[in-house]
Amino acid sequence: MSHVLRFAVVGGGARGWHLASLLKNLLGVELVAVCDPDPGALARWRGLGVRLFRDFEEMVRWEEFDAAIVSSPWAFHARQSIRLLEEGKHVLCEVPACLTLEECWELLDAAKGSGAVYMMGENYCFMREQLAVLRMAEEGVFGDLTYAECGYIHDVRNLLLKPDGGLTWRGEEARRRRGVIYPTHSIGPVAKWLGIGRHDEFVELVAMDTRPASLAQYAREVFGSDHPAAKEEFWRCGDSAIALISTKRGALIVLRVDIASPRPHNLTYYHLQGTRGAYLSGRWWGEEGLVWIRGVSPGDSLHMSPEPARWEPISKYYDKYEHPLWRSAWRPGIEAHHGGGDYVMLKAFISAAREGGEPFISVYDAVTWSAIIPLSGKSIAEGRSVEFPRFR
Repeated sequence: MSHVLRFAVVGGGARGWHLASLLKNLLGVELVAVCDPDPGALARWRGLGVRLFRDFEEMVRWEEFDAAIVSSPWAFHARQSIRLLEEGKHVLCEVPACLTLEECWELLDAAKGSGAVYMMGENYCFMREQLAVLRMAEEGVFGDLTYAECGYIHDVRNLLLKPDGGLTWRGEEARRRRGVIYPTHSIGPVAKWLGIGRHDEFVELVAMDTRPASLAQYAREVFGSDHPAAKEEFWRCGDSAIALISTKRGALIVLRVDIASPRPHNLTYYHLQGTRGAYLSGRWWGEEGLVWIRGVSPGDSLHMSPEPARWEPISKYYDKYEHPLWRSAWRPGIEAHHGGGDYVMLKAFISAAREGGEPFISVYDAVTWSAIIPLSGKSIAEGRSVEFPRFR
């Protein structure tokens, strides 16, 4: 590998463009290639001095790059990541890593057999508040962790249907899949807090969902009642899906994903409970998260306590519990999405690619979190709980 880490972007849409734009803020990296089968997607990249490809295999055979950002549609993530790993290329893959259990096992085998680094780009794990909670959890501030809630609640119905009424690739996924189809923004930080894959593991999952009422309503409002998508039976994905996940150490997780219900978008929704305290994320983007720590925060939670417990802003604890990853990586003024998480994520991946070893989000994390997609679909279809595979 050359001294400069040469990047290719697979998937030249908005997400790939944003991540590539952040590379200019980083030393020792260079964007050298972009691949997308759509000429329209490639048009914005012309004039940047990078090699443009419409054929993925042609780019792989070109070989003049060291690492790839895979930001293509979900259905291509696992296959393209595996192919790149086979050629010894470092891979930063957008979420989710996989859509089926077969893909999970194949990706795991490819990463284990490659000398390259694979990291799933779950940017929510790299946001300041989530990293601070991670450090607090790891240092036992909340005591033994027993319960967590997490949710991704984002009305993206307009991203499912094209202006002409056809399905986008996201729409195809919502029509094809039932269950918790986009879990990693929610489960990723929670899994890190609980130490999943280190000192705890997911054991069992049971899922349920609602009918796709808001999905069908949107299609009726925009395209008329005769449009196929205006009928609820057109969609397999419900408006909301819930998964209950148990862990080996006896913790319980409630995970909700809703990509269709009309309500203001809240980027983060988390609740973490331990034997000594708790954390609550803000109710809307921009509202600060809260913590209460018994013996440290004001008051006591016991019934009829002379001084009732009172939440504190988590920022009060940043000086003491700022995560080293954020402290070392973040630079004010960088226009990075997701509260700076995209930028810190890129820096973490680049460090792992240069230094080797297991990245902050390992391939085991990637397949474990992504397995919720097929497992939740199976649970709903069969009306029962299902067990998690033992990936390690």
